[in-house]
Amino acid sequence: MTGLSDSFQRPINYLRISVTDRCNLRCQYCMPEEGVALMSHADILTYEEIVAIVRAAAGLGINKLRLTGGEPLVRAGLAELVRMLTAIEAIDDISLTTNGTRLAEHAVALHAAGLRRVNVSLDTLRPARFREITRCGNLGDTLASIRAAHEAGLEPVKINCVVMAGFNEDELVDFAVKTRDEGWHVRFIEHMPVSGDASIDSKFVPVREIRGIIETLGPDSDVPAPDVNTNERVMAWIMDTYSMHVRHTVTAVVTGKPVEMGGSLGRREATGRGCMIVAKEALAHLGMDVKGATVAIQGFGNVGSIGAQLLQREGCKVVAISDRTCGLHNKAGFDVDDAIAWVAAHQTLEGYPKGSRLTNDELLTLDVDVLLPAALENVITTKNAASIRAKVICEGANGPTTAAADTILEEKGIFVVPDILANAGGVTVSYFEWVQDRGGYFWTEQTVNDRLTEIMQGSFRAVLQLAKQHKVNMRTAAYMLAISRVATVHRLRGIYA
Repeated sequence: MTGLSDSFQRPINYLRISVTDRCNLRCQYCMPEEGVALMSHADILTYEEIVAIVRAAAGLGINKLRLTGGEPLVRAGLAELVRMLTAIEAIDDISLTTNGTRLAEHAVALHAAGLRRVNVSLDTLRPARFREITRCGNLGDTLASIRAAHEAGLEPVKINCVVMAGFNEDELVDFAVKTRDEGWHVRFIEHMPVSGDASIDSKFVPVREIRGIIETLGPDSDVPAPDVNTNERVMAWIMDTYSMHVRHTVTAVVTGKPVEMGGSLGRREATGRGCMIVAKEALAHLGMDVKGATVAIQGFGNVGSIGAQLLQREGCKVVAISDRTCGLHNKAGFDVDDAIAWVAAHQTLEGYPKGSRLTNDELLTLDVDVLLPAALENVITTKNAASIRAKVICEGANGPTTAAADTILEEKGIFVVPDILANAGGVTVSYFEWVQDRGGYFWTEQTVNDRLTEIMQGSFRAVLQLAKQHKVNMRTAAYMLAISRVATVHRLRGIYA
């Protein structure tokens, strides 16, 4: 049987199916406030009829389906339709376009049935504005659905954002930041002036203006790097999203990408490696031997697990580890490679049999040589700072110590390597990646690691020297050094009037 093709003889392999004309929102650019005339239920295709149509279409070369509406999730049993369509041998990709209001409760079932991707319609990140444009919606429901889609494995989550002048064009950079921080794939959609209603058509924003706004992100302006809830895959999506908008590949727009897409060797390990380097420097400064030094690590993600692995290879004994599910203690020291293998197989440390359980709070107050908080901010507070017994705190996370707790730690004589220095390995190798992308020439992993070691050691020693000179702690000295460098450049450049 001859396949389908368009007037340019390009094959057609994609079919959109509207499963309902109903929608639970009343978006201003979609319909009037009172709604629209709806079809009789008897006139809407049954699931069995949809399956029959898709079987026929599959015989003509269709292998990709998108389920739409109205809002498809207002129709009961959509996961069963997905299961029926997945069973058609020729169909290898099924996606869904939704307003997201009901996705959270159905995401797991839809993925289990065979759905692979979702497009969520979202035009604003501001609750009041969301209610204004949808006339009845709750932004929290849609944001919860986006998170649920990620957790269910419906990736990438693509966001369809209709750009309207005088309404939401001031949020384009906010959406771009969401792409950077949470891995959204944002598609900015022109609101086309075709309705004949001047009050609506005047909201048209041409694509060139959209591009001008989002290009505040770029390889010469704002270059995002990975953080919590992002990985190489997410950074690749961000690069792809930006590149599609500027219509050519721009590898240098983000860092932390897969090596195959312009990433740098050593980038994934860089933050943990930097923590290892400065922890060794701190122990040496205090006259303590690295060999046999005991280490407790809160957080077993990228930074914590790599930091643990590298410190163990330097001769340290990692006696405590934790993640969001549990903490574990082993006085004899963990085999960190074995713990990493367990997490790779089970996603978390829960159930790992080679240590006794303890809470994250108990881990922070263990009597160890080095404490490496590598999870979230504000875990060392006035409530627990007085109980901390570590000799060195190496801040792998951003802001793990509150300002008030910092004073308590200083009074106790605990040597703190602040986050701005301790976890700088990641941003340093991100800079290396940007340099390599711009130059189109990539370094060996040994070169990356050697240059990182040189910079981290030099930075630690420069901060320590300033701390001694001015009799301040390492955090204050790090800020003093950073500000003085910026100020020096400003004085040299002058101010252009």
